[in-house]
Amino acid sequence: MSVPGSEVFRFPYPSGGNAVRSSLESATAALTANIDTGSQGTTSTDSSTFYVAPASLRGVPIGRVDEESTYWENSWDSLDQFIAQESEEKALKEHYQDLKNRGPPDLAIQKRAKFHQDNMSKHIKIREIFGDNSAYHPNQLVSKLHSPREGFCQKELMYRVACKISDLKVLNRTGHLKMDAWDFLRWRISLKLNEHLSHVGESARDNVRTTIYKISDDGINNNYKDDVLRQAILLSAQHQHRLSSFRTSGNKFGAQDVLRAQPNKPFHREPQRCRPRDAPIARPSKKPEVRAKTEARQERRRQLAAQSSEYQGVNAFRAQQRERMTQ
Repeated sequence: MSVPGSEVFRFPYPSGGNAVRSSLESATAALTANIDTGSQGTTSTDSSTFYVAPASLRGVPIGRVDEESTYWENSWDSLDQFIAQESEEKALKEHYQDLKNRGPPDLAIQKRAKFHQDNMSKHIKIREIFGDNSAYHPNQLVSKLHSPREGFCQKELMYRVACKISDLKVLNRTGHLKMDAWDFLRWRISLKLNEHLSHVGESARDNVRTTIYKISDDGINNNYKDDVLRQAILLSAQHQHRLSSFRTSGNKFGAQDVLRAQPNKPFHREPQRCRPRDAPIARPSKKPEVRAKTEARQERRRQLAAQSSEYQGVNAFRAQQRERMTQ
């Protein structure tokens, strides 16, 4: 299906979806993607160019959109307004950091300082990936058919996507991933959305945000996880020396497996230093009076154990009771 009056292209995703060789079957973490442009439309006008495939991107402009584009929806949240708030967020971060440093310990101020510090970090990452010099826009993740009414320009969602793009760009630089990071992520989202759609033309609007949030998260019960994208993120994390920050389920191919599978990087486990079994256990020394009482009790037990178990009469029995009571 083409967009009337526009040049149309198929998304440059691998033919047959079989060009990404992941570590899932071969226990290696090398990922490659060979781009196949496939067939292209030939209709051209002075208008923009649009994708016709995959279905999740049908009608999405290939070039970056902005708020003046005819593609833009007035109900969408503004990316420009969000980026413009960075200076205000920076001022708030500095204000509360100054209060935290100058005043006595105050839990409320510490929380506010941490909150604005985290927000500032998110602003920086979002601007890095979606700023004015970027070719990417959050509202081009999927087509309008699958987009929520407010679009995708919300802080937490943009930050999640920006982090994934940043990680995948590491693999672009190392040569593990040949497909552009943005295209690779949209391709994997497209495949995952298709799993939850029952017929052609159905909208994924109700679960598209959940898919984007959870697509690279670990978990046996995560129906939105894409294993190939997950392994790509883990491989990127290893190259950035932050693999330990990823939690993986014990029976899944996870962070340690990626590390173990890397060529020229053999997995090495430091031997544990165990105490020999016959080595004495060091115990703190007791005070003299405590030690004397302990020795007296032990001696009395030995004497009682050495006595005959036969009955020796009531007087002997009473004598034993009195002796025990005086201990």
